Amino acid sequence: MKKQLLKYSFILFSFGAFSQVPSYVPTDGLVGWWPFNGNADDESGNGNDGTVNSATLSTDRNGVANSAYYFSSTNCESRIDVDINSSSITNGITISVWIKRNDDGCQAPRFLEAWPGSNTTGHIEWAWGNTFNSPHQLLHRLNGSSGVGNTNFTTAVNNSEWLIFYTQMME
Repeated sequence: MKKQLLKYSFILFSFGAFSQVPSYVPTDGLVGWWPFNGNADDESGNGNDGTVNSATLSTDRNGVANSAYYFSSTNCESRIDVDINSSSITNGITISVWIKRNDDGCQAPRFLEAWPGSNTTGHIEWAWGNTFNSPHQLLHRLNGSSGVGNTNFTTAVNNSEWLIFYTQMME
């Protein structure tokens, strides 16, 4: 069975309050900081803790055990849910995450997705492109108040290679 490995060293959402965050993490407008220290708790002080669904703790890019999550393609529903209303993001968002994939796994598996409930306005997702027209490429989709926007990054990402993904979107 093909497996997909997406490991997170940290995810950074930019906007909100802060508390116990390392000095290298910008805190102006910080919504959450998830270092995955054995759990998916938000250590920004904002209380945006994640709920892990079918993902298991794994070793991060620095070899530290229980500091990343493994998402198996045997269950394409593996995820970490965080209850943040993405439709409330009005000025922009910055995301930074370390990711690694082992294999193709599910079609267009998302390593980050935000849904504002049942409403599609404010839907944001970042995914691997596993389709014939975008193999091993990163995809970004946004459904905002002005419509749907898609960006396909043209650089292919190799399996078993760590990659830092950083993106900033302004409305």
